[in-house]
Parts: sequence; C-alpha cells; structure tokens
Amino acid sequence: MTSSETGITTSNRKRDNIKRQLTKMANALQKQTNLSIPELQAKLDVVLKLQDKFELLKNDYYKITNETEYAEEPSQF
Repeated sequence: MTSSETGITTSNRKRDNIKRQLTKMANALQKQTNLSIPELQAKLDVVLKLQDKFELLKNDYYKITNETEYAEEPSQF
C-alpha cells in the first residue's frame, strides 16, 4: 500500500468518525426539545470542534491529492 493510499484510508476513517458524531448529535437534538442554555452551549461547542476537525481533514485530502498528482507526473528535467 502506498503512502497516498494509506493517507486516503486514514482520512476516510476520520471522515466516517466525524459523520458518526454529527449523526449522533443530530439524533440527540431531535429527541430533546427542552434543553437549557448550558446544554445547548455544550452541544454547540462539540459541533464547533467537529467543524475544526472537518477543516483539518479537508486540508489532508487536498495534500494527498496534490502529492498523488505530483507523483504521477513524469519529471520534465
């Protein structure tokens, strides 16, 4: 397995973890209608952390894509 394949596999696992956490959060929010302000703030904090993780993951995907493109292009020198 090449390093780009390993990176893609790792990134896919991270993506699936983020999706799982978002689904879990969405389901919890749908079931609970009477949440207090501190509870909502705690859930918002979790969502903001997930957003940060998603941005990092997106950057990792771009790095892998760029590395793969450079590896596939023959050297012109």
